[in-house]
Amino acid sequence: MRLFHIVLVGLALSTSLVAVGNALSTETTTGSEAREADAMARHEAAGERRLLFLHHSCGSAWMDRGLVAALEDPQNPYSKGRYPFHDAEYGSYLGEGDGTLGRDTDLRDWYVKFSEDLDRPGESVDMLNCDHQDETYKDGGQNEIIMFKSCYPNSNIGPVDASIDLNDPAVRAEWLDPNRDGGYYNGKWRWRADNHLNYVKAAYTGLLGIFREHPEVLFIAVTAPAMHYSAYGDDNSSAHRSRELNVWLRTKWLKGYRDRNGRVNVALFDWFQEHAYSDDPADPNYWRSFIGKPGHEALLEANHEQFVDTLRLDYASEGGDSHPNQIADERLVKVFVESFINQVYDTWKPR
Repeated sequence: MRLFHIVLVGLALSTSLVAVGNALSTETTTGSEAREADAMARHEAAGERRLLFLHHSCGSAWMDRGLVAALEDPQNPYSKGRYPFHDAEYGSYLGEGDGTLGRDTDLRDWYVKFSEDLDRPGESVDMLNCDHQDETYKDGGQNEIIMFKSCYPNSNIGPVDASIDLNDPAVRAEWLDPNRDGGYYNGKWRWRADNHLNYVKAAYTGLLGIFREHPEVLFIAVTAPAMHYSAYGDDNSSAHRSRELNVWLRTKWLKGYRDRNGRVNVALFDWFQEHAYSDDPADPNYWRSFIGKPGHEALLEANHEQFVDTLRLDYASEGGDSHPNQIADERLVKVFVESFINQVYDTWKPR
């Protein structure tokens, strides 16, 4: 795989893109101010916006089907080649590594990964200095943009675990503490099968505290892609909860961060929203709009409920595979490059 210059770690404008942030607060955190000044100097000197993408398979296909080319092409009228792209995926310390909690890219991993690997001591590879896989920049440079994405199996969100009140800040802080019982998440959240809705919200709320300490970095969370309807069998309630989670990320998660911190260094790219059938008549992906259309023959008025919040049939790979096909990925490239990345960068960039 070629080298890339953009780091994307794990999250929408248009109908499904929401960029949230805010003007930098006036807090006098010396370390944060110094990092911000350094980032601005690097940007002005190099004129580039290094981006790191943390991902697995769907991310690789998106890259290969035009994302990297569009971002790095000086002739592209939107990117103007200003986004050198870098990535870490399967087989790297940041993308997978030694197999311990935090090396992978499921929803449960991001809080751990950012806690441990955003800025590691010494010369160790981390999110800031990663060029590609386990290689660090030879020029001493750093990534300005970190984008992260979980793969489509994470669009399988379980119900709230009522045994723990993670809306309570004190309870949530203990749950996120690696030094408490069982380490991170008190040993309760061990696999994506345990993706309870309140677990994911609590972990992503914890991420905001990390992001707040790094105003010199633009963090882009990418929502997990929608799954093919057949993956849910007779019960697609977990798909509906995935929609609920992503609406929460677009609204309360991002808006709350902006309102509390006055910062714009966090944004969301809502992949799920771009590709999933919707039950909202105002949504371009409203299911009724596709009745009788080529590629959507299985979708009927009588059975539409099993398709809501699942991958559009014309965007699925052959055989009911939940990996988006080339048409879907090419459309996503267009949305990201033409309607999203410049807006969130220009809103955030140090002034």
